[in-house]
Amino acid sequence: MLAKKVLGATTVVLAAAVSAGPAVAHPIDAAPATAKSHAVTGNKIKPTHHHGARGATGRQGPKGVAGTPGAKGDTGAAGAQGPKGDTGATGATGANGATGAKGDTGATGANGATGATGDAGATGATGDTGATGKGITSVTASTTCKFGGWVFSFDVDPFTADVCNGAPGIQGDTGAQGPKGDTGNTGAQGPKGETGDAGAQGAKGDTGAPGPKGETGDTGAQGPKGDTGPKGDTGAAGAQGPKGDAGTAGAQGPKGDTGAQGPQGPPVSTQTQKICVQTVGAGKGSIQWSFDGTCPNNWQLNQVYLVPAS
Repeated sequence: MLAKKVLGATTVVLAAAVSAGPAVAHPIDAAPATAKSHAVTGNKIKPTHHHGARGATGRQGPKGVAGTPGAKGDTGAAGAQGPKGDTGATGATGANGATGAKGDTGATGANGATGATGDAGATGATGDTGATGKGITSVTASTTCKFGGWVFSFDVDPFTADVCNGAPGIQGDTGAQGPKGDTGNTGAQGPKGETGDAGAQGAKGDTGAPGPKGETGDTGAQGPKGDTGPKGDTGAAGAQGPKGDAGTAGAQGPKGDTGAQGPQGPPVSTQTQKICVQTVGAGKGSIQWSFDGTCPNNWQLNQVYLVPAS
């Protein structure tokens, strides 16, 4: 308790103790300590209030427990169907159908015009001279007879006589078939006959093989992203991962302290003896003493140190 003397009055101060201990963690600052005082005036005590110093700020409390994860959101709706792909290329043309049957032979063409009269044959050899008289002196083809004939000339110039052929008589009966004559020379090619009527339409050819499949159309545009669903529950802990790679070897440790010296060993023998060891033959590996320092053939001389049996 603190007492302070004031002119004409004594002020008694009752101050609340302020602890210097650890601060209390709380989101709201602690209320300041309040000191009460009572002023004595005459016979009455009038209480007054005095505020003490503000306490230190409390330490941050521990972190709260994490909330439970939300449930996994629903899968967004599928995107809209993309536009139809372009039509595939037209298939190759099918093979031609089989050739139709041959059409009927066309009608015989009209006979060609009569060929021109051939040249006159060569003049025959001159006949023997006849007896002198009023005989025929020459015979030539007539140019005035209607059906052809001959002109006979006599030696009485200009006396001539035309002997014309008579009109053609009635056609006689057909004679018997004569023997087959020799094959004549091939005549000249007659004029080409008129083109026959077109043959009937051949049967329809087989359908050609289908053309290759058209290219796949482009993928449709991605549909809009679905709304994000609430966060799903926390999944179970994953399996233990594989063992990590071995770490690099540590640096060489410092050299250890030198150990204490071991106990004294038995004294070294100074007594020696020669022995012979057989190196070849049926008794290879046999040992025998050599008292004179020599060994037989095919034996090896060795020296050993002798130690008394304990």
